[in-house]
Amino acid sequence: MVSRKVIYLLLLLSSFSFFAQAQTEPIPVKKDTTYWRKKKEFGLNFNQGSFSNNWQGGGVNNLGLGAFFNAKAEYRKERDSWVNDFQSQFGFQKIKDQEFRKSIDRLFFDSKYGRKLGQDTIWAFVANLNVLTQFANGFDFNYAYANQTYPHISGLITPFFLTEAIGIEWRPTSFFNLNFLPGSVRHTILADKDLYREIDARNATEVEAGGTPYEFKNYGVKRGNRALTEVA
Repeated sequence: MVSRKVIYLLLLLSSFSFFAQAQTEPIPVKKDTTYWRKKKEFGLNFNQGSFSNNWQGGGVNNLGLGAFFNAKAEYRKERDSWVNDFQSQFGFQKIKDQEFRKSIDRLFFDSKYGRKLGQDTIWAFVANLNVLTQFANGFDFNYAYANQTYPHISGLITPFFLTEAIGIEWRPTSFFNLNFLPGSVRHTILADKDLYREIDARNATEVEAGGTPYEFKNYGVKRGNRALTEVA
């Protein structure tokens, strides 16, 4: 009859054998993501200035608020690179008796793919896509109608600038580069293609009242059309 010591010894050896076998299983290798460098930024700022009527240094009461969110992702491996840059900013201010007005309004995205012309060269072929637009309605405060309102000249994706370009990049260092983009196509797109109609109607009323009409160039887009394409 097998003794208990022998049974315990066999169990111990089998456990050790299983543990050793488990240890020899290949460890899964994590995907290498070191080719990517990513960065995000967010900021919120507030400012206020108040002045007494007895203050002789000058200045007017003011209030301002602004925010921004930026993100950048950069991929580099051997001869290939791909850089994506997103920027958004929005802010407004109120000065003395004026109503709130935008101080900054920007929505920007830039994507650039590059491939070096050689393994050790500082020159690369690049293809670039660039977008620039805004969030909120904009007004031209340099011109006032008789009723002290202002021309409505822009809005969300009005205008929307889209640029595609190809060319050569010179990058002598990791922190400086210069692009030569002789082949560029720029599209000016208006989400609200009838924005000019509102201004024309206001101008008609202004002329009847004896005022000077506001000159609106519609961002170069032919009136009634939605887009303008230009080749540089």
